[in-house]
Formats: sequence, structure tokens, C-alpha cells
Amino acid sequence: MPNETYSTEENKPTSVIKIDQYYLVVGFEVNVPQAYRNAKTTLSRKIEKHQFMDGNGVWDWGHAFFYIVKNEAVYCFFSYGPSIDKSEAQARGERKTGGGSIIGTSATCQYDIGEVAQLFTVDIDKETADKIKADVDAIYMQTNNYIYNEETEEWERHQSMDKKYRALTNETCAKEAEEILRKHLAPQIPAGMGYVKVKGLSKKAVNPYAWHEKVAAANLNHYTFPEYPNVGRAEKLLAAYNEVDKNGIKTKQYLYKLRTFDVARQLQNEGLEMEPQFNTKSRDLNWYLLAGDEDPLNEHKYR
Repeated sequence: MPNETYSTEENKPTSVIKIDQYYLVVGFEVNVPQAYRNAKTTLSRKIEKHQFMDGNGVWDWGHAFFYIVKNEAVYCFFSYGPSIDKSEAQARGERKTGGGSIIGTSATCQYDIGEVAQLFTVDIDKETADKIKADVDAIYMQTNNYIYNEETEEWERHQSMDKKYRALTNETCAKEAEEILRKHLAPQIPAGMGYVKVKGLSKKAVNPYAWHEKVAAANLNHYTFPEYPNVGRAEKLLAAYNEVDKNGIKTKQYLYKLRTFDVARQLQNEGLEMEPQFNTKSRDLNWYLLAGDEDPLNEHKYR
């Protein structure tokens, strides 16, 4: 935390004023660029860029999230998604469709980040940080999250079904995050409206790929975390396997996914083994942040 020191008079004590510093980090998992492509809209037949979310071609759900850092410690974190495990959500299709109905599914604000993320930082003031945190805290109380109990001094599981994750009504990661940030930081944070293609139909919706495209064009500080495809400081987070050529020479190949049991199992199903090997002592390296945690960008010396 930076200090500013001011002298009073000669031979008098100095005053040290500590100024809190805040910055916002907006993050995107947008690792399948072929899933964001031109297509005809359903009704007008205009050509527009769509995020494809299912189908026989290349598609991707993507993800958007944000967190605020105060003096190098996490102040609040918001990653909206279904509160069931990612692999279970994928198997049941709930990440895409909210259970396939208007009812939706239980939600969390602590949805794991399991891929390479594009992170954009913006300096903000205390008033803005407090307002954003207040909005985040309100949604935390309506969903399923770990919340710090001041009385017990422990993190406790809070459960609520008051607010749900619904893709059909665009109550999704990107929409919820964009709505909070635009409320307090428009036009500095651009809008994320675009088109998605679901079951062959076009729909206008805030989505991770459209929002990322606009944020990337907004001249904000940008970091790829972990660095990929050229690996760097946080290389150990990335899933990888050894590719063996006809001469038996091994070449390490990195994925845009982070090291987790689920990714190790997927590789195993393809006849591959994660490198280093994922065993019973290994831990999943997907992540979310709690208040007081260190910013991963600082932890891995990106900032």
C-alpha cells in the first residue's frame, strides 16, 4: 500500500497518511474463438456475429466474472453460475439452459474459474468500490456461497434459492456482471450485448464473447492469466500432456484448461496422461476468490 509522508515543521514529527487503493478486474474465459462467428440472424437474415452455445459445429459457453482489490487484497468477488459442480452442470446441460426450463437452477457467485482468463484492470475510487460491493453482497445473500461470519470468525455455507441461474431469460454470468459494472462504471466499462445461437435460433443477449470483444477494445490494462499458448509465470496452473512422435520423442503440449481431476480424466479417456501426473495427492487448480485473498495477478507477479 503506498504511503505519502508530509513534513510539518523542522524538527517536528512527520505525518504519515495511508491512502487506500482500489482496482477492478474484469475477467473472461473465451478460449474457443471459432465459437464466435458470423451467422445469419433467425428473422432478419442479417449477418451478425454470434456466440454459438450448442450444435454440431464448434461452440462454447464462455464465462465472465469480476473482482475488486483493495490494497492488494480481494475486496469482493463475483462469478455467477450454477451452484452445482462444473462437470455435473456440463453433464446435465444446466450451464447452457438453466435446466432446460424457465425455472432455472440454483446459483452461486463463486463459480470456479477453470480456464485461461483474459483479465482487464481499471483503477476505481472507494465510493465506486463500496457501491459495487454492496450490489455483490446483495446477490450473495440470494444465492449459495461461502460467507464470512464475523461472530464465529469462520467461513460458512449460506444457502438460498431466491435468485437462480437462467440462461433462457439471460440471467447468466455475463449479464449479471455487466449489469452491476455498467450501473457504476458506464461508459468506461462497455456494454456486452450481442447475439447468441441456441438450438439454431438467434437471440440478442449479453454474452461473454461479445462483451469481451468490446472490453478488449476499450484500452484497459490487459493480462492473460495464465499466459497461453506461450507459457510463463503461472505455467504450473495449466493442464498439459506429453505428445510422443514416431521416434519416441516427447513434446509437452499445454491446454487452455487448468489442472483439475476432471481434465485429467478427460485426457485419460483419450488415452493421454496429464503431465505432471495427476494423482491422489494433486489438488484442483481451478479457482475463485474470498475476501482477503491475494490477487492472483500479484501472487504470480503479473502486476
